[in-house]
Amino acid sequence: MDKEDQFLRTHAKDLRARCEARNIPTHSAFLDMRQQSLLADYFRTKPGIPPRFLGGYDDAERCVCAFLPDYMDADSFGGIVCIRIRTASALPKPLTHRDYLGAMMGLGIKRDTIGDILVREDGADIIVLSDISEFLCSHFEQAGRARFHVDEISFSEMIIPAVDSKIMRDTVPSLRLDCVLASAFRLSRGNAGAYIEAGRVFVNGRQILKNDYRMQEGDKITLRGHGKAILRAELGKSKKDRIFIELETFG
Repeated sequence: MDKEDQFLRTHAKDLRARCEARNIPTHSAFLDMRQQSLLADYFRTKPGIPPRFLGGYDDAERCVCAFLPDYMDADSFGGIVCIRIRTASALPKPLTHRDYLGAMMGLGIKRDTIGDILVREDGADIIVLSDISEFLCSHFEQAGRARFHVDEISFSEMIIPAVDSKIMRDTVPSLRLDCVLASAFRLSRGNAGAYIEAGRVFVNGRQILKNDYRMQEGDKITLRGHGKAILRAELGKSKKDRIFIELETFG
């Protein structure tokens, strides 16, 4: 484990200790999926208040690691908020995730204070730490030459872009992760294994580094930079002893 991961784990331990000692909510900055997986694995066998990974909506990729006292639930947690970007006028070319992120960081905002950025043609909904919301509402006015207006909104008002999905069927030699990953994303088995070993593959939000990890029906695979897939069903075996599977792919 490198020094950054050791620091993250120590910081999370301190956050939990503070929550338990003072009976108050505590939370980290936003974490990527690998960091979330690291902390989830660490705390899985530890007694005490469990971590909650909160990103503003189901399936958020960037989340804070929160520790909540027993009188509080995720809906009453106030450590993160959503801001809405409304472009001032029709743009010749819609702004992208990179445009919004670059503009915020150009204001001196750190990357780990920003969660998911949900882009639309007429703006975006962006999850941020509550500490920086007021600053962004007052000072975040443009990206490049495009000007816009910023307001804080409730999570119930968020617009989550629809993601197209398709159902596909295939056969695989086994339900090993490398086999299912290769089928879902049309990869060679060697390339699938390389992605797994590089730490880019997550199953149900947990980073998996073993090619022979056995998949089960309902498992969700995320391949960072490529999309997601769900193993919907195991449909029996062919005469050549291959396994028929049904997958739903996204993105």
